[in-house]
Amino acid sequence: MKLLKVSDGPFAYEPGASVTYKGEPVSPGRLPHLIMGLLMSAKGEVVRWNEFSALYTYATLDSCRRNSVKVTVHHLRKRLREMGAPAGVIQTVQGAGLRWDRTAMEREAG
Repeated sequence: MKLLKVSDGPFAYEPGASVTYKGEPVSPGRLPHLIMGLLMSAKGEVVRWNEFSALYTYATLDSCRRNSVKVTVHHLRKRLREMGAPAGVIQTVQGAGLRWDRTAMEREAG
């Protein structure tokens, strides 16, 4: 999946630069930046666990690397909550992967 420049409401992703929420950087570091980029570029489609292997130099996403993605997503969700972002914008799809849930922003907006 090619990472594209994406804006979605108060979120913006710039490949190689940053992910912001209301103009504020979400999280430093390469892995959080790339995870957000993959999810936002997928535009609501499920990003399967094996697609996260592109974030690593190895061809497969073994359980250790999958766990690092899950831990990073946990920290991203915590950071987003601290920033006042919708809690469910990064959604886990059991048995499949993760997806960007833009409807979470609409639900919180009321």
